[in-house]
Amino acid sequence: MSYCLNLNCPKPQNLPGATFCSTCGTKMLLKDRYRATDFLGAGGMGRNFLAIDEDTPSKKRCVIKQFSPHPDIVSNPTAFEKAVELFNREAAMLDRLGDESAQIPRLLAYLEQDKRLYFVQEFIDGQNLLKELEEKGIYKEAQIYQLLNDLLPVLKFIHERDVIHRDIKPENIMRRQNGQLVLIDFGISKELSGTVSSLGTTVGTLGYAPPEQMTYGVAYPASDIYALGVTCIHLMTNVCPDKLFNPQENRWLWRNVLASNNIDISQQLENILEKMLKTDLGERYKSVDEIVKDLNPIMVGIWYGEFDNAPASLTITDQLGNSFSGVLTVQYSKGLSRIEIKGNLDHKTNNLNIKEIRVLSEPERGVWVLGKNKGQLSSNKKQISGTGEGYSSYSWSFSKAGENDEIWYGEFENYPATLFIHRHSDEYFDGTLAAFHSNGLTYVAIQGNVNIKTNQVTIQEDSMLPQSRSFDWTLGKNRGIMSLDGKKMIGKGHAPPLKPYWWSFSKEDMNSFS
Repeated sequence: MSYCLNLNCPKPQNLPGATFCSTCGTKMLLKDRYRATDFLGAGGMGRNFLAIDEDTPSKKRCVIKQFSPHPDIVSNPTAFEKAVELFNREAAMLDRLGDESAQIPRLLAYLEQDKRLYFVQEFIDGQNLLKELEEKGIYKEAQIYQLLNDLLPVLKFIHERDVIHRDIKPENIMRRQNGQLVLIDFGISKELSGTVSSLGTTVGTLGYAPPEQMTYGVAYPASDIYALGVTCIHLMTNVCPDKLFNPQENRWLWRNVLASNNIDISQQLENILEKMLKTDLGERYKSVDEIVKDLNPIMVGIWYGEFDNAPASLTITDQLGNSFSGVLTVQYSKGLSRIEIKGNLDHKTNNLNIKEIRVLSEPERGVWVLGKNKGQLSSNKKQISGTGEGYSSYSWSFSKAGENDEIWYGEFENYPATLFIHRHSDEYFDGTLAAFHSNGLTYVAIQGNVNIKTNQVTIQEDSMLPQSRSFDWTLGKNRGIMSLDGKKMIGKGHAPPLKPYWWSFSKEDMNSFS
């Protein structure tokens, strides 16, 4: 079907290949290229049409936006001028942002035809989150985490380009068929001037827009964060925002609604949403990075310790609600083994499970099977320990590496070895060397220095540690060099009466797996 774009046409439906409307005679193609095929709906400033691009072999679908404001706006010169500004602004925003982000529709054309403004944008094959809520029901906690992790990057993207959306709500978030979220409707978005934008008039959707936007007509990046928070509680409760806030008591009621429906969420998510929804701008999150920091604070990072009586590290690269994933690295006597893992953490009990996804590397095939692993996260969130079942039962324990902790894997005197070190400064560090010596696994407390001018490294023994399986070993004197990027070091040692030996290590890095 072809659809006539004339507002006054009494019968806009036409045959698929029509050149002119059979009722009013209006030209059917926009810019001799875009054909409207169906009417999608109308808003305060325009009408939207599903369309096809006749210039493409596959007749790609797109969306035509026609500037046709409400008669009340047309009759008010000031309001009409503002409406034209907002329509032009949306086209400009899509032109500026859409080509850089797959989560923002691309602008395909901007034109005037028959004395009316139009722009054509990318068609998003999917539905908005309000429709999704109506069809599939309320969002669970894991879905809210997924929403935040999917949408926060595009919010950060526009804020870094000094753009505030100012109308985030379920209707303006589309989900493509492949699951990707897309932020639409930049009609009232605003470029920042310094740290604040001001129209002098209030815009936004009542219930979603924060007080500073609705009362004073100003908006900050934190204003979009507030609206995203409201979107989350709407999706979790299926209750409109105006019924989730008590203006007399100046407080949100969404937690009461969840409780009345016997829905329980983690304290972590509750704290994040509470801070997103603060009516006081000074108490709210100021940036997306602040939310991300609180969103994945528990498991993400490098953990070091032992796994099945061998030095090991657990590099957690991603956490989404209760689920986390990463890489387990174990330094066995035969060499380094790496396993991609996934796990689940119960935020209430601190119980966790870890399972193998696939083997990334092994020194000898079949040397190790992860099996089933159950453990416990400590109350201070800094230690985990547990047991597993593979070829036999085993235990494991890890401590979370701090900002100045480092893990290095390599060889020492031709034996597999691991360095767990803590940097006290750019030049001084101490820690533990674990090496599979000929008589068993040996742990040595070490001290070290790095000459920041020459990158020369010195390592010396402090003491043999009691957990060592072998005590027939002396570290001796060790000198080496660190690479300029700080990720590798190689050196030579001598422990008389033994012969000199070589050693080399590579630093375990989050960026290697994220």
